[in-house]
Amino acid sequence: MSDCFVHELELEVYEEERSILNTRFISGAMLYNGCLQECLKRCQLMQQSQEYQKARRLPKQAAERKQLFRKAIERHGFDEYKIHRWLTQYLKTFPFYEHLDSTICQKLASRAFIATRDFSVGLRGRPRFKNTKRMRSLEGKSNATGIRFKEGMILWKGLKLKPIYDLKDPDGVEAHALSCRIKYVRMIRKTVKGKIYYFAQLILEGKPLSTKTTLDAVVGIDLGPSTVAVVSENDASLSMITPMRDKSSRRLQRKIARSRELHKITTHRARKLYSNLAEVKRKEAMTRKRMLGKKVNEILAFGNIIKIEKLSYKAFQRCFGKSVGRHAPGMFVEKLRHRAENAGGKFIEINPYKTRLSQVCHGCGREEKKPLSQRLHRCPCGIEMQRDLYSAFLAVHVAEDHLDRSQAQDAWPGAQALLRQAVSRCQETARDEPELVRFGLKKTELFAC
Repeated sequence: MSDCFVHELELEVYEEERSILNTRFISGAMLYNGCLQECLKRCQLMQQSQEYQKARRLPKQAAERKQLFRKAIERHGFDEYKIHRWLTQYLKTFPFYEHLDSTICQKLASRAFIATRDFSVGLRGRPRFKNTKRMRSLEGKSNATGIRFKEGMILWKGLKLKPIYDLKDPDGVEAHALSCRIKYVRMIRKTVKGKIYYFAQLILEGKPLSTKTTLDAVVGIDLGPSTVAVVSENDASLSMITPMRDKSSRRLQRKIARSRELHKITTHRARKLYSNLAEVKRKEAMTRKRMLGKKVNEILAFGNIIKIEKLSYKAFQRCFGKSVGRHAPGMFVEKLRHRAENAGGKFIEINPYKTRLSQVCHGCGREEKKPLSQRLHRCPCGIEMQRDLYSAFLAVHVAEDHLDRSQAQDAWPGAQALLRQAVSRCQETARDEPELVRFGLKKTELFAC
């Protein structure tokens, strides 16, 4: 699969065009719901079939297992191309077909099928039907038909929409993007302060223009639900993933809860609160995305060969739901992986069951299980350090899921001073005491290690 990236352009839309676009997004939501209903029905029949139930009872290594699954899929037509064939018949009775083109209809059917398929194998929850206001994107399959970007304009079934370009473009990012070949175009609908805006996302072939310099160096990372420790040969840092706080949204949620208790119906005030909450959540999402990008750039300034433990972010969600929702460690890792590879580096995931970086001591080789509340690594051999920074330091010296203790021992005298400096900076820049408690530190006393 060739490399690709996305460049987004805001569109200049007038009232008549806004009405047409709104109708098309509503039609897209209705078509998606029809496709999703058919996919869920076929999925349910497939899972209830004798072949499927028999295959589930067989061991995963059995050769017959795959054959039975394949028979169940073919028998009930739970296949993307069979859904497309069903779509051709469904569109004959679909009342709003004239508002959409065939490529968008096929993409909506594929989206519904992929969501249902992932649900059937346990990769995600049950897909939901979309409210007409919740359909936020429609996309084509190529730049030759359907939604197209041609001669600097977005063309779509009689509509000719003008993008708003960045005339200054100081880093040349937009100029680079527009010089790349366009694979297809995606239309986006966003609600900002109660008003709907439309954007065009150009999916482009190639790699995005990098405006940041990266070093060819190894970087060890220890990631938590809300914190990240970064260690390289020349620097170290300990910080929150994003300095996000959700006080505004929590206040609004409490107001909404009180309104529900007081009134049995949705009042005008409650609708306004819901609108305000949606706007606050949108701002939080945009801020989170910007902060994650900034943090990724800071890490890549350390080096472009990333070593990090392979973690279960679903387990993070179960145990630390609020922190994960606020800081999005899974999204952070995906951004870091993507940008490190685009910068010509590597993204190496370490098996934590083999290395046990949070338990082992490189000095004496002693292993000791620590509870999550214990944020300091203390060993009888004399090594004492903040736990996250120490794990990130050890990750630098892991090769093929094996910790090179001799290499770590040689590097420890110089790295110890860097880690202490990182702890001192963390104490100086922390905004309050609870933030330091996450790292096992306190403002009132100097961390001695």
